[in-house]
Amino acid sequence: MGKNKKKGGKAVRHDAKPEEHNEQLIGKAEPAEDPNKEAETPGEIIDGEGQSENSSIPGEDDQDQEEEEKEEENNDEENTSTLEKEIARLKEEHAEQLRMKDTEMEKLRTERDAKESQYNTLLSRISSMKDVFQNLRDSKQELENVQEQLQEYESQNLRLKNKVSSTSKENEELRTTVTTLNKEYDSMESEYENLQKQVTSYERQIEKCEIKLEHATESHSDELNAYIKEIENLTLKIQKLTVALENSHQSISDLKSERQELAHDLATSESTLSNLKQTIADLEATLNTKEESLREDCKDRDLQIKAIRAQLDTALEEKTAQGEQISSLKSQISAMEEEVFLKEKFEKEVKDKTLQIGKLRHEAIILNDHLRKAMGMLKQSSESEMVDKELISNLLISFVSIPRADPKKFEVLQLLSNFLNWDDEKKQQAGLVGGTNSIQKADKNDKGSSMSKTQSFISMWTDFLEKESER
Repeated sequence: MGKNKKKGGKAVRHDAKPEEHNEQLIGKAEPAEDPNKEAETPGEIIDGEGQSENSSIPGEDDQDQEEEEKEEENNDEENTSTLEKEIARLKEEHAEQLRMKDTEMEKLRTERDAKESQYNTLLSRISSMKDVFQNLRDSKQELENVQEQLQEYESQNLRLKNKVSSTSKENEELRTTVTTLNKEYDSMESEYENLQKQVTSYERQIEKCEIKLEHATESHSDELNAYIKEIENLTLKIQKLTVALENSHQSISDLKSERQELAHDLATSESTLSNLKQTIADLEATLNTKEESLREDCKDRDLQIKAIRAQLDTALEEKTAQGEQISSLKSQISAMEEEVFLKEKFEKEVKDKTLQIGKLRHEAIILNDHLRKAMGMLKQSSESEMVDKELISNLLISFVSIPRADPKKFEVLQLLSNFLNWDDEKKQQAGLVGGTNSIQKADKNDKGSSMSKTQSFISMWTDFLEKESER
């Protein structure tokens, strides 16, 4: 009997393991334990009966005991099959409950999406209302401009006849704008009422959702918290919408005051128009009295008109001449712009030249130092014909670097010729001497003078450096 009980218990626990695993995934494991408890009672009853039978019939043989054991095993198998059926039924019930909950969640989600879409439509309507308010402000600015025009018309009394029609047209336009503003105001009031109705309907829907959520709190506490948060968000949104509606109501009241001001301005403009008409009537009366005198003056006026037309023709010709002058002036301006551009270019070149002059002055200072050295050497050996290589190289570099048209180049060439004791042929080849007459004059001068070549070279060198230092 103990073996049979153990077998039955093992079978029940083996069947209960997948049920417990599935119930851990769902979050509820209580219903699977009750059938096990119920399944233990029939086995105990059977064991009790078996014990009573054994106690009542002592001395049975082994065959009867084996038959009883087989019957008990069959009963245990039947109990296990019933337990399995019960577990399957419980699983189906749990799956059905989960399906129901999923459908409820889907309904709530669809309702939430619908409310969000309605909120977005409300926002779009509010933005359109803002655009309407902006248009109303623009129309107010236009009305102010019209009032300024009316004041200008009052100042121009001489042309009242021609401008009365325009002022009347403008007044008609103002009336049309006032009527359109009234219509827009009425439409905005109706939209405001519709928005209030929509807000009340949304609040009712939220209350219904809250009631549904209160019914679902017994089995869905976590989901209920999420829905409560969503409802709070929706209430915040509704509060924002109510604030926006209040703002729109305030703007509508402002529009009412603006409409009243416009009506008052329109009344004043109509009064001014009536005054203008009265003045026009007075002017017409005066004109009728003066028509007779004007008829006599018509001939003179015609002559004056002809003269004025001639003056106009001359003025037009002068205007065309002025246009030509303007075109010529434009061409001159373009030429002057080109000259300014060239001037800037030349200024840049002058700056570059000044930089070059500074460099040349620096080189002149260096040459002056070399000259002093050369003079010292020449004083030491005035009659010798030793050549300072550094001095010659500096003279050659300065001769090559100086431009061709610069007179310095000729002076440097003369210094070289005197320093190197060139004869007349070399001077002629270098371009220092023009021809045979100059050679004869140079011979006479050389014969007449007993000064040394070194002294003439020193004098020319000092003159050159003095000129450079002065620049």
